[in-house]
Amino acid sequence: MKQVLRIAKENYDAKTAPPDKLLLNSDQECIKINSKIVDSITIPNLIYNRTDGGWSVWSGYKDYYHNLGFVPVFRFFTNQGNNTITEAPYFSTFPKSESNPFNTWGYSVYCFVDNQKVRIQADVIYTRINVPQTVLNYILFIFANPLDILPLPRVSSEGPWLDVVYADMTLGVNFSKPSPTPGIIKDANYGDLSFGG
Repeated sequence: MKQVLRIAKENYDAKTAPPDKLLLNSDQECIKINSKIVDSITIPNLIYNRTDGGWSVWSGYKDYYHNLGFVPVFRFFTNQGNNTITEAPYFSTFPKSESNPFNTWGYSVYCFVDNQKVRIQADVIYTRINVPQTVLNYILFIFANPLDILPLPRVSSEGPWLDVVYADMTLGVNFSKPSPTPGIIKDANYGDLSFGG
C-alpha cells in the first residue's frame, strides 16, 4: 500500500484540500537538496605592473563533484556581508577615487554545472591599480533533481533555416546558401509547413 504524506494550510483538511492549499504533498515532485556548500574564493593581492595602462586579468575557481550522473538543478548565492545575499552571477567594481575613475578594478562570480561537477569561478579585471586580497563568500545548493535542458533554438543572421530529416539523419539547411549535402528528403518542417517525401 502506497504511503502519502500531506500537510495542509491552516483551516484545510489534508485529505480533501486542493493542491494549492497543501504545504507538502509527497505525491507531487518536490525539489530535494543534495548538498549545501558554504565556502569562499580568495582573490590574492594582485600587483598591477603593466606600463601601457591596459587591463590585467586574474581567474580562480573551485570544483565540487556531485556524482549524480546528470546536470542537477542548482542555486548559487554570493554573501556580501551585512546580511546581504545576492543570487549569482554577481558583478562589482571599485573605482579608486572620484578624481581618478580609470584606476579601477572589478570582479564577477558565477558558476557552471555539468553531469559531474559544479564550478564556481571568479574573474578579476583591473587597470592602473593594485587589487587587495579579497574573500568572496558564497552559498551553493545542489539539488538531487535533474535540470531538464531543452535544445537551443537555431538563430542565424545568414537567412532562414529549415530542419530537414533525411532517411538516416537530420540536417539544418540554410536557404541563403547552396546545400553542401544534397540528398533525398524524407521529411521537412518549417514553421507551420510540413513536407513529406
